[in-house]
Amino acid sequence: MLKIAGSTLVVLFVAGSIAMKVVWKTGVLANVPVLGKIFGGGTSLRDEVQSYLTFRDQQINAMNQVTSTMPGGSFTPPAALAATLERSVIPVFETSLRAYQNYPVKDAELLAVKQIEATIAQQRIQAYKALVEACKQQDRQQIQSAQRNLKQTEQREREVQNKLREIGSKAGVNIMFRPF
Repeated sequence: MLKIAGSTLVVLFVAGSIAMKVVWKTGVLANVPVLGKIFGGGTSLRDEVQSYLTFRDQQINAMNQVTSTMPGGSFTPPAALAATLERSVIPVFETSLRAYQNYPVKDAELLAVKQIEATIAQQRIQAYKALVEACKQQDRQQIQSAQRNLKQTEQREREVQNKLREIGSKAGVNIMFRPF
């Protein structure tokens, strides 16, 4: 009798654990992280999106901080702009690129966004390097071309924001972005 009762309890426990994992994976209890740890769930899409957005904000703040110190205007000597780009701007973008490449993501859509953002960082680095060369040569047409390339990467960044909003709405996260 005890053997049958013990076997029944084991079967019920295993079945309950499997049922809880199914419920967790479907997202019914995904907003209760403690249950995920107990029943072997994992990070919910909501948690992953919020974590990624925090990481992304840190990267953007670092980039905005360094680009806000760039000399600008029509009276800026090209040599001053080239020096600032080489000393501070490009290294920050290279650090950010490595951070994006190393950031762990499980969700496939979020992984695609992360890869696009790494590509955008790469494109900005290339555009800044082209701008440095144009400034060193003091070639006005090349400077304007490099600036146009930078504007195009900003457009791609807006597309990424729209994709992140879509993912956020699936995860139940309302995402607001600052304008560039």
